[in-house]
Amino acid sequence: FVCYCLLLFLVFLTSTFLILQAGLRPICEFMTFNFSMQAIDQVINSAAKTYYMSGGLQPVPIVFRGPNGASAGVAAQHSQCFAAWYGHCPGLKVVSPWNSEDAKGLIKSAIRDNNPVVVLENELMYGVPFEFPPEAQSKDFLIPIGKAKIERQGKKTKIYKQYF
Repeated sequence: FVCYCLLLFLVFLTSTFLILQAGLRPICEFMTFNFSMQAIDQVINSAAKTYYMSGGLQPVPIVFRGPNGASAGVAAQHSQCFAAWYGHCPGLKVVSPWNSEDAKGLIKSAIRDNNPVVVLENELMYGVPFEFPPEAQSKDFLIPIGKAKIERQGKKTKIYKQYF
């Protein structure tokens, strides 16, 4: 059973890269990022490095998304945080939405990006209600990747935060 599942997973990833070659922008969803370890070679050595090694001639507009980190009742095998793993891989962009506004804006930006983007979602936040401002409801709403979001302007204290 395990070998069969691994084989299906590798076939799925291979077809994803063929879709890329056809000029499409695939989204590869991991049921949990713990399973991304089965695809680490394709993510790190194929997706992340191809754009760089081709001198920018071969864009790799692929999104890898799914739940990451701790979750309720899933045991140790499904509770790892892969932010540091993927965050230290040249050629990958890594984002982690905090709320529904971030999720919409970052995923739409990730789909439009010519680089591979890893979207690490916090499974504990699934189903948590957040305010969804009117500007985020626009079909053109994007959150730029690589630019910090200022949640609240202040004068005396700067707080930089990343939540996983």
